[in-house]
Amino acid sequence: MKTVLITGVTGQDGSYLAEQLTNTDSRIIGLVRDEQKANIWRAAQPEVAVEYALWDMCSQHSMEEVLSKYRPAEIYNFAAYSSGAGMYDDAVSIGDVNGLAVTRLLEAIRTVDPNIKFCQASSREIFGAASESPQSEKSVVNPRSPYGAAKLYADSMVQIYRQHYRLIRLLAILFNHESPRRGLDL
Repeated sequence: MKTVLITGVTGQDGSYLAEQLTNTDSRIIGLVRDEQKANIWRAAQPEVAVEYALWDMCSQHSMEEVLSKYRPAEIYNFAAYSSGAGMYDDAVSIGDVNGLAVTRLLEAIRTVDPNIKFCQASSREIFGAASESPQSEKSVVNPRSPYGAAKLYADSMVQIYRQHYRLIRLLAILFNHESPRRGLDL
C-alpha cells in the first residue's frame, strides 16, 4: 500500500482528491495546520478514509519530520492562501505559504527521499492580464497580485528542482473552478 500526503486536504481540491483516492490501495494522510477544521471536515465526510497529521508549512524541520514518519510515495500540495478578495491582504504571509513553503517542501523531499513524486497546484493567476486566451504552458507569465507572484515563484522552484536534482515534480495550473466545498470566505 502506498502512502499519499495531501496538503490542503480540508479545502475544495484536496478534499475531492482524498475522496477519489479512498477506494484505491492508498493510505491517505491529510496534512493540516488546524486540527479543529480537520475535525469539522472529517465529520462532514465520514466516508473518506483520511488520517490527519498536524504540520507547519513554515518549518523545514516540521516538513522533514512528517516525511520521515510517513514515508510517502506521492505528495499533492493544495495548501495555500486562496486567491479572491484576500489575495492582497497579507503579501508576506501569502509569499511565505504559497511560495517559500513550496521550496521548503521540495528541499524536505530532496533530503528525506528524492523518489517521492510531487504535484504542485499552481494558478492561472501567474498569467495576470493574459495577452492570449486560452493560456498554455508557453503563455507569457505576468502576475499582478502577491498571490500570483507567490504561485509563480513556487512554479519556478518546482522546475528548478526538476532540472537540477532530476526529481519527479509536476505542475498543475488550475483555472477558476467552484463546487459546494469551496469556502464562502474566498
